[in-house]
Amino acid sequence: PDIEKVLADLRKQLAGVAGIETYMQPVQNLRLGSRSSASAYQLVVQGLDTGLTDIWAQKMNDAMAADHANFADVTSDLQNNALQAALVVDRDKAAQLGIDTDTLRSALYGGFGTDQVSTIFGSADSYEVITELDPKIEWSPERMLAIQMRTASGSLVPLGAFARVDRTAGALTVNQLGQLPAVTVSYNLPQGVSLGDSVKRIDQLKEQIGMPAAISTTFAGTAKTFQDSLANQGLLVGGAILTIYIVLGILYESFIHPLTILTGLPSAVLGAVVALRFAGMDLSVIAVIGILMLIGLVKKNGIM
Repeated sequence: PDIEKVLADLRKQLAGVAGIETYMQPVQNLRLGSRSSASAYQLVVQGLDTGLTDIWAQKMNDAMAADHANFADVTSDLQNNALQAALVVDRDKAAQLGIDTDTLRSALYGGFGTDQVSTIFGSADSYEVITELDPKIEWSPERMLAIQMRTASGSLVPLGAFARVDRTAGALTVNQLGQLPAVTVSYNLPQGVSLGDSVKRIDQLKEQIGMPAAISTTFAGTAKTFQDSLANQGLLVGGAILTIYIVLGILYESFIHPLTILTGLPSAVLGAVVALRFAGMDLSVIAVIGILMLIGLVKKNGIM
């Protein structure tokens, strides 16, 4: 059976399994692009502001996921729900206790960093002496607040006397493309939907959700290759016709006779496009190569 039909059947069967999300793509020997994703086609959302980029990437992801007629297996590499803990210091309380920023930084770095306090020199080598808290202790935010800090008067106070730990959601990874924060939205195509139709639909969705000019989108992988090929198809066909005209001009030593032979090209190309439409096939790179071969056959028949 057709690979698209197989993928469609698998999606229907796996959609009923609770608790899992599946993304399928056919394995290819040659993969275009360096960004890996769960689905075959990739849309990269970029911006200068990381928070703004994440918001609009999620909106674009939701809009594409809601359009089941043009997209399937929509997902993104946005992971901004990771639990993180931040140490918030009350500077006024710390100042009352006589604990400045340098004292706090050196104390925490000496316990959790790589604070080198001395060097032991041997006969053949030297060894760095690094102080740290016991790595066997299972440190938690509550236990960290119990660390004793020395005040200006020489007494010891717990870190929790002038600091607290705030738990928030943050980014697990920060992805970049061209030194800018980037979120990759990947998707597959339902059966009967071409890549060109999905590219047009993405442009329409960007206008519908009102994506600002500060956020840019680019395609990656197979989708980018397809977009680049579309941009060069007109030049490719035009260059082929111009080359044929020059060759025929040299052959007939005339500027008029080559035009007479080339008059059969419009009907031949129109017939090829109509045949592709009736066959339900896209104007892909392979189809363009076939049209170029058709142009050569028309020229050959015109000469003969």
